[in-house]
Amino acid sequence: MGAIEGGAAGRGETSPDLQSLAISSLREQGWSLLQIAEALSLNSEQVRLILDSVNAGSDHTEPSPVAVTDALAHWLKAHPGSSARDAQAALGLSDAQLSAGVNDEVRRLAIRVREGEYSQVYSDEDIYSALRRSWDVVKVHSAGLSYDKYRELVSSGQVDGPSAPRILQRFGTWIAAAGLAGVPTGARPNRTYESAWTDEDILKHVADYLDDPTTSGSYAGWDVWKKVHAPSAPSGPTLRNRIGSWSDIKRRALDIRPER
Repeated sequence: MGAIEGGAAGRGETSPDLQSLAISSLREQGWSLLQIAEALSLNSEQVRLILDSVNAGSDHTEPSPVAVTDALAHWLKAHPGSSARDAQAALGLSDAQLSAGVNDEVRRLAIRVREGEYSQVYSDEDIYSALRRSWDVVKVHSAGLSYDKYRELVSSGQVDGPSAPRILQRFGTWIAAAGLAGVPTGARPNRTYESAWTDEDILKHVADYLDDPTTSGSYAGWDVWKKVHAPSAPSGPTLRNRIGSWSDIKRRALDIRPER
């Protein structure tokens, strides 16, 4: 059976039961055979046979690290923009299994999420209010509310609101967000890379970087990789200034990855 013999077993290791457990869990959540097959890169008949085996009472064995890696990679490919912790929860892995199963491929596919990063959900009006409050703070001595100034106000706790990169992710550009809030931004910085590269251009290069099996997909590795493969692409600091945190950049790049 291809699903059992592929992955870890295909590299000479005993096939573990992690895949069976993941399939059973998804089936219990109401997923169809086709949905499970697409998520785990199988076909419906393979899923059916695995479920039949589980229902017949096959023994469960401890999954090997290689099998855990395969399962993590499959899940992250099917859910771009997710973290390793998201995959761990979906697959029912222990912390020890996750630690043993993470390799460079998993690191390339996963984003890093700080604890509590997504605990607060902001509506558009919440964001507009945060921008207006920030403008009230700086308008006495400034011609407009810049991205950097807003980030400073939020970081210092002077204004309660979403991070500046999160606003960019929601509205695309700082000028668009501020304009909808009725807040001036002042003179636009003269950054040559803004006219030379669109966000889509940049994210396609980042997606290429994340596809390269010789890299770990880290922020530190971007500038090394781009010198060889995309020498005219923006540097790491420029990426962060323009798009947001490395997690935001990876999330958006991984979103376009399945189209390849």
